Amino acid sequence: MDQRLSPADQAGDPEPRPHDGASVLPGDRLAATDDLADAVRRLLEVLDRRPADADLHGRLGLLLYELGFDTDAVRNVTLARRSSKTPEQWRRPLRQITTHGLKGSDRRRLADAFTALAEGRPDDALPVFQDLVEAHPRGLEARLGLLGALHAMDRADEAAELRASWRRAWPSHRAGLDAVLARPLSRRGLVFDPNDPLPVRPIGEVLTEVETAEELRRTPNSFVRLDRGKQRIESAPVISLEPDGSDAMQIRRSTMPRLMARFDDALLFGIGLVVSQSGVVVSDFLAGHKFRVELENGMMRFDPDSLRNSASEAGSREVTVFDAPGLLMAGPTDRSYGDWINQFPTRLTISEAAGVNVPPVIRAKTDDRYLEMLTALGVDRDGLMRHHGFISIFSQLYVPSWPLARRQNPMPGWFDIYRRAWAPAPAERRRIYLTRLGVRHRSLINEREIAEIFARRGFDIVAPETLNMGEMIELFAGPSIVAGPYGSAMRSLVFCRQKPTVFTIMPPYSRRFVEGSALFFAQAGVRFAWVKGTPAAEAGDGHPNEVAWMADPALVENRLEQLLDYLAANPETS
Repeated sequence: MDQRLSPADQAGDPEPRPHDGASVLPGDRLAATDDLADAVRRLLEVLDRRPADADLHGRLGLLLYELGFDTDAVRNVTLARRSSKTPEQWRRPLRQITTHGLKGSDRRRLADAFTALAEGRPDDALPVFQDLVEAHPRGLEARLGLLGALHAMDRADEAAELRASWRRAWPSHRAGLDAVLARPLSRRGLVFDPNDPLPVRPIGEVLTEVETAEELRRTPNSFVRLDRGKQRIESAPVISLEPDGSDAMQIRRSTMPRLMARFDDALLFGIGLVVSQSGVVVSDFLAGHKFRVELENGMMRFDPDSLRNSASEAGSREVTVFDAPGLLMAGPTDRSYGDWINQFPTRLTISEAAGVNVPPVIRAKTDDRYLEMLTALGVDRDGLMRHHGFISIFSQLYVPSWPLARRQNPMPGWFDIYRRAWAPAPAERRRIYLTRLGVRHRSLINEREIAEIFARRGFDIVAPETLNMGEMIELFAGPSIVAGPYGSAMRSLVFCRQKPTVFTIMPPYSRRFVEGSALFFAQAGVRFAWVKGTPAAEAGDGHPNEVAWMADPALVENRLEQLLDYLAANPETS
């Protein structure tokens, strides 16, 4: 039987209510009061006298959560988690107010209901969304699904009644609710239907350009140019070892402008695609990056494999709503260590230049080493916002330009942020060889023979993938020489307080690959020597930058001896 919804029964109105004493407040006597607003006023009076008291901020945040001020609540409890002398007591409360108490089994039910909606089964999804709204009235995801199911079932009047009742019952400042209600629904009741093509437009046609970072922070759907770019980059980072100088390279590039965009009521899909409230993708944030989409005549289309991959990576078609602002630090290459170094923590430099102090948004399955790196850079790991890989909705999402545009043009101060993680310089500088024997990708098939050449000359053979981030940062604090086949582990040179000389064995890939590597070394502040490998006989088909390869042991040994002689004659270089 078709049970029609009664808004009074199903709205799950989260009105402020008398406190029942079962608060998440840790040991707070104020939790027993019936007048939460009065408790907030009294806490604010105390905070006027003790503004640095982190635990008072935490208590204030949890009271604000009870009153529906979720954004302010998260900000205050996050501050307590960062600054309290007993931070562990705030871990669970912070998790509870950011997930609205949704447990693992209910999150699975929610994801399954969204899958049913996407598969055209709103009748199956509707009762699940109803149950979850009733059980978790603070959660926005189930409300979004409930509206979608009604929309797909042509019960528009009931959906409209629910929208109106929620707006009346919920405080007007509830940014997450506004983000949910602002987004149009597709024919199937989805807040974002990847089966429908999306328009792609330049940033100036989607967002309003403002002149200052301060204007950005107060202007919805806007962007600011933090600098104009076009600064010349000229460098000669190669220590030439070839008799004819054919291995020398001159780097001539220019910097790209740094932009910061603010998207209000934004949607984040899959591996980092941002969709505006009006359903438009900004082309400036796509250039040169693989989003698994097809672009034609100003329209973006998703192929079926892309959709399956996005749902598979997320583990489901889960939808998450974030009430607080976030800084996008997720993208299609954030699983690659080299690209993570290049493109993601470096966004903190842009956010700081824009005065945007909000938590980074990362993919939920981000590698622990990357999280350790963010911690070393001063980012609060517990405050990170985790995008589960399918759809997330944000009241505000700040999106910086790519720090390395089109993989060729870096922003000014590209690697400056990593200085914060530099370890103290070592008492004795080591020679290290970074082996790729444990890495299948781009394998040097005769590396054991090559590594032995370096071992005989006092190099410590290091497998970077076996190190945690703290060990990696310490290893790179001040080596004298870093050698090895070129790979993403070389990106750890950004952690060098004392700059080493680099000797790298370069794969036989495109000239652009080699020049991009040289640009990295130059921007990391190191000089390098290099020899080029040759494709392996059994390389077979595949991308020319992915095939297995070999290095000539005699050539490597000869060039290494030349480099060591050069460094002995020029000690200021090492």
